[in-house]
Amino acid sequence: MQDPYEKSLEPEKKKTKEDYENDLLDEGFGEGVLVDQKFFERTYQTVWLIPDLIERNKVCVLYGEKGTNKSFIALHIGWLLGNGYSVLGSDVSYIRANSMDVKYLALEDSEQHNIRLQALNENYPAVAKAKEERSKDDIAWYCSFSIVKDHFRLDGTLLNLAKIEQLTRWADLLIIDTVSYMYPDGDETKGNVARLVMHELARCAEQNECTIIALHHPPDGNPNKLRGSSEMANSVNTIIQNKKSKLKVTKQRNGKTGKVVTYKMVPTLDSFTVEFTNSRKDLNQYEKTVLEIVESADGQRISDKELISKFKERYPDTKSIYQVLDRARKRNITLGFLKCDEKDEKITYEIDE
Repeated sequence: MQDPYEKSLEPEKKKTKEDYENDLLDEGFGEGVLVDQKFFERTYQTVWLIPDLIERNKVCVLYGEKGTNKSFIALHIGWLLGNGYSVLGSDVSYIRANSMDVKYLALEDSEQHNIRLQALNENYPAVAKAKEERSKDDIAWYCSFSIVKDHFRLDGTLLNLAKIEQLTRWADLLIIDTVSYMYPDGDETKGNVARLVMHELARCAEQNECTIIALHHPPDGNPNKLRGSSEMANSVNTIIQNKKSKLKVTKQRNGKTGKVVTYKMVPTLDSFTVEFTNSRKDLNQYEKTVLEIVESADGQRISDKELISKFKERYPDTKSIYQVLDRARKRNITLGFLKCDEKDEKITYEIDE
């Protein structure tokens, strides 16, 4: 009688080039998307998790110096979305009950988040029922928030590749705090390593339909760039700088750069929570007009002479127009909306670094 296990113990036959070609043929590899008239009948537009800030199913890097509340902000965004609250115009809310399973991969001092989560829960209560106890009639039926404390590196091993694959399949939003802990040897200066790590994250994000927010730091002495190899900046869709209680989009592959979100830290009994503000909303009509003029200028840069001319066109009958303009201009500079280059009398619309 033949041993039933004999066949399974036989060494696996090594695949030939022809075998791979047949497999690829069966999978439809290389067919691509046909660009014909029907292709242009479709509507292609950027899908946002948070409008003009974080794109869905892409990698976003949020960076800032130590002590600038990056983790607070990321935890705030993740907690709210994971419990069905809307954040800065996001389309995930109790009413819409869109799917939003959030995983917070805490690779750096994970215990620090316990008190912060308690503070968040006091202001934004967690979904009352456990996920397995909810019915489809309950609010935020598809929402959840989890802290993941399993440490691993993207070192190319099959086990760790499987871990990031699994996380991005489970989650709609994965927050990595901080991404440097995923580098195989912790060396952020190696371009080939940064490229492999960030490309693997980008692949998982797009293929598994998971938005990734990766926290990072700038180098010492230069808060306006990402620490390590430039391959990180080249690989991701969005880069957001956290500085002076403001978030500024410094890279947006499928949208506009320069978007600014202001916030303040609100103290609680044992910690802080984040409150997003809109200082631009509080500007008067003259201050808003100055911004509009500079924004519409070529390269968002305009000479002092041209600004005066355009401002006078808007308000030809305004008394003391030079004093009105001067006050409006100075307030925008004070708030960080405009930066004035005294050397060539140019004003540039950007955050005052």
